Amino acid sequence: MTTKIHVKFSKNAQECREILGVTKDSSHKEIKQAYRKLSLKYHPDKCKDKAKGEKKFKEIFEAYETIKCSMTNSA
Repeated sequence: MTTKIHVKFSKNAQECREILGVTKDSSHKEIKQAYRKLSLKYHPDKCKDKAKGEKKFKEIFEAYETIKCSMTNSA
């Protein structure tokens, strides 16, 4: 038995696209590539400023999850 968890984030899809640097017309693959690139760049273990890196990493994750959920809900 699987349970669906609904998470409500504070940002809308447009703000999330701006965070990830993608457009409204970007494919799922392009969005995922942008997410991976940014998450590697700002990962707390790799970023010199750990506090800033952790904050940015969480923001990137939230943006990706918001876009991903909006894409699956609209499909």
